[in-house]
Amino acid sequence: MIDQHDYVKAVYQYYRENDIIPGDPNEGRWEEAHYPLPKGMGDKWIYLKPEHHFIQGILQSEDVGRCCFHTGVTRIFIREFFFKNLPRDFQLELTSLFTKWSMAQIKNGHETNRKNGTGAWDPNVQSKAGKIGGKIGGAKTAKLGIGIHNFDSRSKGGKKGGRTTADSGALRIASSAGGKVSGSAQAKRLNAQKWRCLVTGHVSNPGALSIYQKARGIDRSLRERVHQEPV
Repeated sequence: MIDQHDYVKAVYQYYRENDIIPGDPNEGRWEEAHYPLPKGMGDKWIYLKPEHHFIQGILQSEDVGRCCFHTGVTRIFIREFFFKNLPRDFQLELTSLFTKWSMAQIKNGHETNRKNGTGAWDPNVQSKAGKIGGKIGGAKTAKLGIGIHNFDSRSKGGKKGGRTTADSGALRIASSAGGKVSGSAQAKRLNAQKWRCLVTGHVSNPGALSIYQKARGIDRSLRERVHQEPV
């Protein structure tokens, strides 16, 4: 497996052979890639084209043992640039490393928030969100006279409806039929979805694509939705 140092050497060899001067604005967009250490661990950097910076960041992650790329930007590059041009073995290697360090980044972020009581674990955020939602919903039901604010309708309707369904057995029948209908409709909608494997380009429904990717050792998160027939 190639490391980031060998990769950077190869990239700069390519620049020299094609008379490309790193950082030259006439050659298009350049990025300041932290190398050999990532930002926060070192201050040195080099110029790389965005597509080369992407790969260097993934390989650097494996070198230093932490995620060294922005996962959102990287996913865009994966879909639009790299799978079209790179050798297949290198594609699979980068896909594996990308998945490994993306998941590590997400896990570390959740764990940090949990320990520090920040993000979704911040009691103030949870309380504030709950209070806002409660006020909005409560004010609306009060204004419209619905929900718990409609006492007469609730009492009369509840008693009448309870007797009717109990006498006729409609509740049991409706529950059974409703479960069958909604389950069938849900399965139909799900099977109508079409997803594409980002590694091979294979397109199928979600379940079939999962089986396909698992059989080939491809991470099932590496897919994108491409089409859904109206149901």
